[in-house]
Amino acid sequence: MATLSDSSALTTAQLTSVARIMVAGAFFSTLGSLCILTVYVNSPTLRKSFAFQLVFGLALAELGNSFWPYFFMPSEGAACECQAVLLQFFSFASIAWSGVIAWTLDQATNTERKIGGPSAPSLAASIGDPTRAPDVRKFHLAVWSISFILVLIPWGAGVYGPAGAWCWIDPRHGADGLGRHGGGGLGDELEEGVVGQGMVELRQSGDGSVAGVGAA
Repeated sequence: MATLSDSSALTTAQLTSVARIMVAGAFFSTLGSLCILTVYVNSPTLRKSFAFQLVFGLALAELGNSFWPYFFMPSEGAACECQAVLLQFFSFASIAWSGVIAWTLDQATNTERKIGGPSAPSLAASIGDPTRAPDVRKFHLAVWSISFILVLIPWGAGVYGPAGAWCWIDPRHGADGLGRHGGGGLGDELEEGVVGQGMVELRQSGDGSVAGVGAA
């Protein structure tokens, strides 16, 4: 049975230190996410705000993304695969919600009137008006559905496994396994996506919500 140290150039002691740092960061991320969710749920005013509805979605994703480090260096098996699935699902969900928020801000602050669409001031006003704001349920459907599909692809390819100080995409299989499962082009695209995700997570490492940097 493969262990985490089999898939990394680091020693077991070094991997253990990294995993402990991840758990400490995850603890603070859990507290922060729970704080945001608690305030949102107990505030009727915030629940009516489209902006905070988006923040709520991101906080949900970050809460889930803070759970996988608690498995703490599982060996290959059910615990390892569960950690990999949690990391894959909630990391992509977190990135997707960040993208939704960024897109919304861009639409609200864009000073150019778009052909056939509302001007920036009217869109900004609709975000603050519950009766005119976009339906946040569409964003929930898109984010969670896409994240679920992105979980199924590596699972179907059988490439989840030890990946350093935690479990994610086993480097012994990696993009080659994904390519055999879905075609060479798909493997290349997924490999680029994995690297891109790692870079995004690296930029977010200061808030304790790191996911999969070492694996990428």
